[in-house]
Amino acid sequence: MEKAGFENAPYEKKDISTTAVMTDVIAALFPVLLASGIVFGGRGLMLTGTCMITGLAADFICGLILKRKNSASDLSAVVTGMLVALCLPPTFSFGKAMLGTIIAVVAGKHLFGGFGKNILNPAALGFAALLLMFKNSFSTWPVPFYNESDVVTGATPLAKEIADYPSLFLGNVSGSIGETSAAAILIGGMFLIARKTISPITPVAFIGTVFGFSYLVGNDALYQVLSGGLMLGAFFMASDPVTTPMTKTGKLIFGIAAGVITCLFRLYSPFNEGVAFAILITDLLSRPIDMLVISLKKYSFAD
Repeated sequence: MEKAGFENAPYEKKDISTTAVMTDVIAALFPVLLASGIVFGGRGLMLTGTCMITGLAADFICGLILKRKNSASDLSAVVTGMLVALCLPPTFSFGKAMLGTIIAVVAGKHLFGGFGKNILNPAALGFAALLLMFKNSFSTWPVPFYNESDVVTGATPLAKEIADYPSLFLGNVSGSIGETSAAAILIGGMFLIARKTISPITPVAFIGTVFGFSYLVGNDALYQVLSGGLMLGAFFMASDPVTTPMTKTGKLIFGIAAGVITCLFRLYSPFNEGVAFAILITDLLSRPIDMLVISLKKYSFAD
């Protein structure tokens, strides 16, 4: 059975089946998919399925071209496709979504040598690429329970800045396929924590930092936490054991840094979301953070 290798953070090795980990993640995303199907109908589910198949195909073809052992069975590319799709509007172009998934698998996974060697979260990379290439495609979003025969669009909660906590928590708002229901994401995140598939340190630090930073600058802190892709990014991308620190203190620093960068993007950049970019930036800092933490251990400044 293939084991997950975390070569980019070499300070801790975990003898865990990659397929088992990815199966847990897929199971954890089921509540999110269910919520999206209820709120946005079947098109979002079709888009998600398309990205999953695209990820699997891209992974298989890359393995053939690069003459690597077939890794499609580890399901990592399937998870990548799911996460890319869940970040997209349900009305997003199938062709563009497939392109983003291919970028995620090829550039995010195989460019670095395969799963376990990548330094960037593939799904965050694929989504960020789509944001940069097709910014206008993220300017309108279907409202909940929209009629596909009509062009009914509205701004995301982050753009509207209208606080409606119950709707944000349950998912009765405009937004991406998998980002609208904080309740569904929390269910999936708690499942992964209970299964010990992820550590709670990074997502808690990430979400807590966004809450605290937003409160200090005078924004509605709870609104900032419940809206946008923060919850999905915190539990399903920032907690990636391959691209995030191995040490407990490193995970904490990583989550805090990602939270601060997300808030800065939301406040000062043309991208009012910022979660994917924050995760990619902190991914690049993952190894230096672990090295710093380990170097400070002898002074008892870190664990």
